[in-house]
Amino acid sequence: MAQVFEFKRKLPPIENQPEQPHTVKHGDSNGGGDDMLERVKKLEEKVITLGSDIAVIKATICTKEDLHKELNGQTWKIVTALVIAVLLAVLSKYFIK
Repeated sequence: MAQVFEFKRKLPPIENQPEQPHTVKHGDSNGGGDDMLERVKKLEEKVITLGSDIAVIKATICTKEDLHKELNGQTWKIVTALVIAVLLAVLSKYFIK
């Protein structure tokens, strides 16, 4: 049948560990610091530039229908060029001696 294993903890449970003092430094991710407003301002500026970048991408994006129209147009140009080349070859054989 199944066996139950007991694992020994190397560290004491989290509830029994003493809390670390809260400092104003933010390098170790434990506080906002005095420069939090400055950092928020920088983030807001970056969000504005991201918004404008996304607007440019949406304005210039190629849809599936646009791509289909372009490929269809190129296909017809190639077919037309091949037909003209074959006609020139056939006509040159009969009319040029």
